[in-house]
Amino acid sequence: YIAQGDSDDSERAKKEMGQLAAKALLENAAEERRIAITGGSTMAELVQAVPEMTSRMARMVLPARGSVGRKLELQADTLAAKLAEKLLSDYRMLHLPDNLSAHVLEEMKQDPEVAETIEEMKQADILLLGVGNALEMAERRRLDAGICGQLQRDGAVAEACGYYFDEKRNIVYETCSIGIDLNEIQNAECVIVMAGGRRKAESLMAVSHSISSGIFVTDEGAALEMLHLAGK
Repeated sequence: YIAQGDSDDSERAKKEMGQLAAKALLENAAEERRIAITGGSTMAELVQAVPEMTSRMARMVLPARGSVGRKLELQADTLAAKLAEKLLSDYRMLHLPDNLSAHVLEEMKQDPEVAETIEEMKQADILLLGVGNALEMAERRRLDAGICGQLQRDGAVAEACGYYFDEKRNIVYETCSIGIDLNEIQNAECVIVMAGGRRKAESLMAVSHSISSGIFVTDEGAALEMLHLAGK
């Protein structure tokens, strides 16, 4: 699906992307399905575009990862709760930062509520996935300078669900966090990937190999730049 315009400089384009992604979601939603959603402003547009339903459209909505950044309204937890309200479904929340030490991560996995949420995540039928620029996301996740330097040296261009990809579509780094892993992304019945703007073109191309059967929602800015990059 391709929205008109370039969301790098057009809020209208971003809103149309949200409407297209909401349409794709509702076409694949069902009463017994589990939906996992990442955070970010693009995903917030999707949630905003979903209408209030009159019948149950999902069994449960879950955050796909922990929290990133400081804006509560853009966190995966918040968006999962808002989407669940519109779809008349149950939801789970993580209440955890996305970037944890390995020791703390293992401790948190022992918490019964966290363990239950993780188990529900593994059974997600639909994944709503945002794609980010690798170095911008590393900064938002507050990765240390050594890791950021490694990402630059490895040519990382994209981030999706905690995985960092280079332009050859190889995974060059994975954050230590609780959330959907790559195998679960590939096994989901429906993956809706949403990102737009010409600055995201290289990032979208980098993740396309790992999510080749997904539904991609983007805009003209990203689409035209992808054609340009593919023709190099």
